[in-house]
Amino acid sequence: MIFIPPPIIVTRKCQRCKLRYPRKLEQCPHCSGLSDSEVRELQVRYRDERKGNALLGRAMIFAALLIMMLLLYLKIS
Repeated sequence: MIFIPPPIIVTRKCQRCKLRYPRKLEQCPHCSGLSDSEVRELQVRYRDERKGNALLGRAMIFAALLIMMLLLYLKIS
């Protein structure tokens, strides 16, 4: 079985909403057609989602450390 890596997608950052999108597209698919207030709401939703993902990541690392400590304790005992 041969491993084929996924294709690399070249992106650019939108000047309006600050999100990344594929370079092959002419317009940003995130904010094209949105008003300025809708773009601000999009940015807030994106920021909140990233914060939530960061908290989830921290919780998973904490859980992994607890499990490792428990396994080490059980192995030593």
